[in-house]
Amino acid sequence: MQLRRTTRKSLTRLDRKSRDADLRVRCRLLLKVHAGRSPHRAAREIGCHPATAYRVVARFIE
Repeated sequence: MQLRRTTRKSLTRLDRKSRDADLRVRCRLLLKVHAGRSPHRAAREIGCHPATAYRVVARFIE
């Protein structure tokens, strides 16, 4: 998955400043998948279910 630089910066900023834990997990998943990890591995590193990672990535791509 490729992200534009502005999108990547926005996700990083949201991850740092958001108080919503679910939003932070979604941002981290997208950034890790962008970095080359599989959704399954990114989910394992973050501590969420792999189905959550696949769902987040699929919705973001839409």
